[in-house]
Amino acid sequence: MLFRSGNWIGSEDPGFADPRKLDFQLRRKSPVWQEVPGFERIPTEKMGLYKDELRATWPVPVQRPDGWDPKAHERAKAEEAARQLAALPVHTAAKTESGIEVDGLIRAEEWRDAGEPMVLAKNPGGDKAAPASDAWIMAGKDALYVAFDNPLGGPLQAGTSWGQCDAVEVACKIPAGYVVLRGYANGHWESSAEGGLAEEAAKQAAQGVRFAARTAENDRWSAEWEIPWRALGIAKPAPGTQLPINLTVRKVSAGQWIMWQGTGGWSFQADKAGLLHLP
Repeated sequence: MLFRSGNWIGSEDPGFADPRKLDFQLRRKSPVWQEVPGFERIPTEKMGLYKDELRATWPVPVQRPDGWDPKAHERAKAEEAARQLAALPVHTAAKTESGIEVDGLIRAEEWRDAGEPMVLAKNPGGDKAAPASDAWIMAGKDALYVAFDNPLGGPLQAGTSWGQCDAVEVACKIPAGYVVLRGYANGHWESSAEGGLAEEAAKQAAQGVRFAARTAENDRWSAEWEIPWRALGIAKPAPGTQLPINLTVRKVSAGQWIMWQGTGGWSFQADKAGLLHLP
């Protein structure tokens, strides 16, 4: 994605505080401060209505339409969200009794029950993108298993910077926010709070997670995840549970974000992507 901020143009997140809540202030570590000489913060706190001795009331009451019912409004929002979820594409996870050895090698004997791959071949807007990746998902008694096979379309860009290095992302929507797990071709991985989870919750989501990557060629690599159910806020998955999920691969040489379903926004917005049906 391309972002503009003043005279700064870049493909990575410029460092907005919380864009999901429409807070577009720049964080202190934003690259804009270093790359745009003289750039100044917009003083939004000084804009709009303010308290004054000449103002009759404070805070200023907001006039709602006649008959506006806040409870009915919240119910309508919940019903619309449920309708949107029901319309999402569904991928069914295979069942496994044995689990896998998490070493980055996608062995046929370990993944034989996984069935046809989930094809990752869309960009954030939902249009077809290449080169595609394949992913497999299996559900075990205690964990979810995910594998990625990634042709890159160019040299591998190693490192641990999301957006700047080749990486994979598993994102799930839970009541507390988005669980966002990111793994890199060099074997490093992280649980990110970028999806709105509190820092402590993001750390909790990392408990027991295992990740491994393996580079087969300079322009191809694979990865495997073991993600305990408790990391996804699930004590024990009930049969037929549907979990909002999205899988994404950052392909630097190809200049692509390749994912299962385009969200129209951030790749981790799983509730705008699809549902994983658990056996």
